[in-house]
Amino acid sequence: MARAQGARAQMALAFETTYGTPHVGGFTKMPFASTSLGAEQQLLNSELLGYGRDPLAPIKDAVTADDDIVVPLDPEAFGFWLKATFGDPTTTGTGPWTHAFQSGAWTLPSMSIETGMPEVPRYAMYSGCVLDQINWQMQRSGLLTATARLVAQGETVGTTTGAGTPAALKLQRFGHFNGAIMRNGSALGNVVSADITYANNLDRIETIRSDGRIDGADPSIAALTGSIEVRFSEDRMMQIRNPVYTATGAIDCEVAHPQLGWIPFTASPQDIEAHGRDIFAAARQMGPADYVAPTGPAPEDVLATERAGMRLSFSQLLIGLVAEGWLSEPEGEAWLASQLTAAVSALIATLPKEQRFATRARALRPSVVERVDPLVVLLANAQSREADELDVFFRTYALS
Repeated sequence: MARAQGARAQMALAFETTYGTPHVGGFTKMPFASTSLGAEQQLLNSELLGYGRDPLAPIKDAVTADDDIVVPLDPEAFGFWLKATFGDPTTTGTGPWTHAFQSGAWTLPSMSIETGMPEVPRYAMYSGCVLDQINWQMQRSGLLTATARLVAQGETVGTTTGAGTPAALKLQRFGHFNGAIMRNGSALGNVVSADITYANNLDRIETIRSDGRIDGADPSIAALTGSIEVRFSEDRMMQIRNPVYTATGAIDCEVAHPQLGWIPFTASPQDIEAHGRDIFAAARQMGPADYVAPTGPAPEDVLATERAGMRLSFSQLLIGLVAEGWLSEPEGEAWLASQLTAAVSALIATLPKEQRFATRARALRPSVVERVDPLVVLLANAQSREADELDVFFRTYALS
């Protein structure tokens, strides 16, 4: 009896046209380090009583087929796993090509994956494979691999391959020493290690079927998680937050002061102090938010709002009119005794007829006098006072 040897293990992959239906031909030989992909069907113990001490035959439960494949990172084969993760890329160029993978696809491709041990022989075909999540680590040395977690519909085992003669790829592995961690186009120094996980968070479609398999695996809300381990080497960079560009190209931010805590700071590349220039460089590496010009009401709208709120009491109005010489003191005394002066009555007479009574009533029995009252405007005009002078009048005598 032949024994299986890992050195002779094979893996072939093809994207399916129809979910759960293994592709006929078109397989590619895939490099892999290990796999735990397999189908499992639990057995349920019988709960029935009255049949003696010996257990009854168990009942088969639903089929689950999922687990992990560890694969190397390389220029060609890893593209298959990226396509499984994100869907088809946007490809540009005529060679070399640029493949841009974008998160958020509504549908993901399914795959048929066959693992083979030809010396046994045993070939297991896993159909309806959809990638649930992919994870990889970065460090200074060691082998660079990624772990792909799959959800499959089922497993079919045979003694002959169903993948035919798979196409071979040129294997050229990436190593950890090739890697770099960039932030805003610049290398981020003092990074010890990084761990990155992208998850499609598949929703298994578990319908009732005669074969116990799932009907599909749909992507739900995607998640990108991970961690970065760094060495604490630059104190200023670690204590800067909320950087935002200013209109002049400087950067507004907050800096942690040893005694005062977080304080506002405007960093400039032309700062005469070295620490100011250092903070600017560190804040720029953090990717400051763009400058946004302030937006607010127009000055004329602000002034109109202020004028609408300007008010004086009757006594404040009379004090101001007499003090400014708009009325003589006897005229002020008469108005105080509810007797309008001839000048005021004449001004009221210039108003439209429908406004005269209301204006006269407000003039004789005012509780409050508004800046926008037509009579107030007429009084100012009669004294050849401009609108801004009337504003000053109300601001001044509101305090009297």
